[in-house]
Amino acid sequence: MQIYVQMPNGKTILIDVQLEKTKVNDVKQKVMEKSGLRLEDIVLVFKEEILKNDFLLKQYGIDKEAKLEAETAETLTKNYKQKLDALENEVQRWQQKFGEEGAQKEELQDRLKESLIQLDQYKYY
Repeated sequence: MQIYVQMPNGKTILIDVQLEKTKVNDVKQKVMEKSGLRLEDIVLVFKEEILKNDFLLKQYGIDKEAKLEAETAETLTKNYKQKLDALENEVQRWQQKFGEEGAQKEELQDRLKESLIQLDQYKYY
């Protein structure tokens, strides 16, 4: 069967897979062959979840004609940093408006920073 993979440049490619046997890293290999991207730079995303290399497609609930997104680690990190910057600005505005009560927003900021750290680790899966 086939799944769709939307590339960083916006183009969509078809990949032949066997859901019961195909691992995420196998899909990355096929994306590399069709795109020229380096294997270690490819990050696959399904329903806003970064997919880990050693997992089977079926473990993520991927079925026929599913659409994955192929991102590069650099692009994904840049997007997260933009979200982090926006959140930091919101925290500052909140603190100016509400004083110490606004400090509770810092917890959200810390969570997003932790997500950014975890994202950097995904390229090793």
